Amino acid sequence: MRRFPALVGLCALLLGCASAARADAPPTPVPDVKADMSSMLFYLGTWNCYAKTCGSMRPDTTIFTLEKNGRWLHGHDVAPPFDRFRSRTVTSDICETYNRAKHQWIWISIDDFGTYGLTTSPG
Repeated sequence: MRRFPALVGLCALLLGCASAARADAPPTPVPDVKADMSSMLFYLGTWNCYAKTCGSMRPDTTIFTLEKNGRWLHGHDVAPPFDRFRSRTVTSDICETYNRAKHQWIWISIDDFGTYGLTTSPG
């Protein structure tokens, strides 16, 4: 039983020494690799379109912005109801970036109906 306080004291001493050693070490650099999004910049802004669906004209508006320090193209889409079967607005978001390590485009999408998706290009 008497060894337990000594063991706690030894651990505290070692942890204190380790903390002091880490405080003097230079910080580890974090990779800051940005995707080249230049080929997608034409999307930036507001896009309005109309498509004939189920015999009705379906309006749609998508706003594209660059986000997360220019690493992601974000599209926010609002499609209002257009017939008796689709009686409420669908709001969806898509985020797109380029993975330089795998040479792939990546798309992540979600909407307020619970739909989601993850898509990658073949490379």
